[in-house]
Amino acid sequence: MPPRRVKVNKDINTDTNKDDNSDKTTNKQTEPQNTVNIVLEPVQEFKHDYITEYNKSNDKNDIIDKIKTIKELDEFEKEIKEHKVKYDIFYDNLKKSKNDFDLRYAQFFNTFAIIRNHYDKVNELRNKFSSAISYSEYTSRRYDDLDKKIKDKRSAIVKLAENKPAGSIRELINIISNPHQQDVLYRIISDHENFKVYLQNFEPNTDKKKKTLKGTIHILGNYNRSKGVRESYEVKVFENDPKGSFWCSCADHKFNSAKKNIVCKHISFIVCKVLKIMEPYFFETKTLTPAHLAKLLDKFADNSEIWKDIQYVRKSDFITILDFKVFPDPLNDICTFCYDEVTTKDKNICCSCPICKHGFHEECMGVWMENNSKCSFCSNDIWKYYKRIKAGEEKIKLTS
Repeated sequence: MPPRRVKVNKDINTDTNKDDNSDKTTNKQTEPQNTVNIVLEPVQEFKHDYITEYNKSNDKNDIIDKIKTIKELDEFEKEIKEHKVKYDIFYDNLKKSKNDFDLRYAQFFNTFAIIRNHYDKVNELRNKFSSAISYSEYTSRRYDDLDKKIKDKRSAIVKLAENKPAGSIRELINIISNPHQQDVLYRIISDHENFKVYLQNFEPNTDKKKKTLKGTIHILGNYNRSKGVRESYEVKVFENDPKGSFWCSCADHKFNSAKKNIVCKHISFIVCKVLKIMEPYFFETKTLTPAHLAKLLDKFADNSEIWKDIQYVRKSDFITILDFKVFPDPLNDICTFCYDEVTTKDKNICCSCPICKHGFHEECMGVWMENNSKCSFCSNDIWKYYKRIKAGEEKIKLTS
C-alpha cells in the first residue's frame, strides 16, 4: 500500500506566496530588513522546490526524507522570522537612538554657537583691556616725561638764576640768542606813545579751586587808531605751573610762545620794566624763581607805589593836571632850573614829571615850557600836555 500523502506545506506555501507578494509590493526596505531577506529568500525558494518534488514523488522513503527536510526548513524559516522580528526591534531602537543623537547634536551645535559667541565677546573685551593697558602705559610714560621736563626746567631755573643779570634791557638783548625774543624786547623800549604798554590793575585770585593761580594783571597795549582806544589784555600769574609763570590773552602768546619760544611783549614789560628782572634764565624757562614771584606780588599790592607811577600805570587814556602833582614821599629834589631845594613842604608851588617823578618849581617850569616841551631831567615829551593843560584844557587824550 502506497504511503499516504500528507499536506504539510499549504500554509507554508501560502506564507511563502504572501512573503513573495509582500516583497513585490513593499517599497525600498531599510537596511536590517534587507539583511534578513537575503537569508530568508533562498530558504523559501529551496523549501518551495522541495514541496514541488514532494507532490510529484511516489517513493515512500523519498517522501519521508522530503517531509523531514521540509519540517527542518520550516523550523529554520521560523527561526529566521524570529530573528527578523528582533532585527526590526533593533532597527527601531537604532532609529530612536539616531533621532536622539540628532537632537543632542543639534543641542550641542546650539550650545557651541552660544559658546563661540561668548568667546568672541571675551576676545573683544580682551582687546579692549589690552588697549586700555597700552593707553595706561602710554599715559604713565607721558607723565614720566612731563615730570622729567619739570625737574629739568627747575634745575635750569636754578642754574640760570646763578648767572649775572644784565644791567639794562639793551644789554639783555645782546645776551639772549633768540632773534624773535630780541625783536619783542626792542618793542618794549620804544619811545613811541602808540606802542607803549601800561598797567591798569592787579586782581588777586579768590577761587580756591585754582590753587596755582595767584592773580590777574590787566594791561593796556598798543593804541588802535581805528577804534580810538588802546587794546586791553589779561596776564595771569601762576605759581609752580609746568607751562610757566605767566599766561597772556594776546595773539603773540597764544600762537608764538611755543612756536618761536618767546615771551610776549606784555609779559616782557612786566618782567623787565616793572620788576627789573634782567636775567636770561626767565626767557629760557618762562618761570619766575620763588623770590621773583614774591617780588611781583609785593610790587602789585594795593598799597604799592607802582600804582602812582604814570610811567607804568594808566587808569585811562586821558591826562589831567593831577598827573603832574604826584610826588614821591618824601619829596627831596633840586629844581634843575633855579637849583633850589624842592621838598615836601613846597608841594603847593611845585609840579612833578609823571614819568621820572622829579620835582620842579611851577614858575621855573613855566619859563622852560615857553621854548621846550620835554622834561629837563628825563627828556620825555610828556610835558607837551602840561603846556596845553595850562592853556585851559582840563583833560587831554594821551595819543592826541
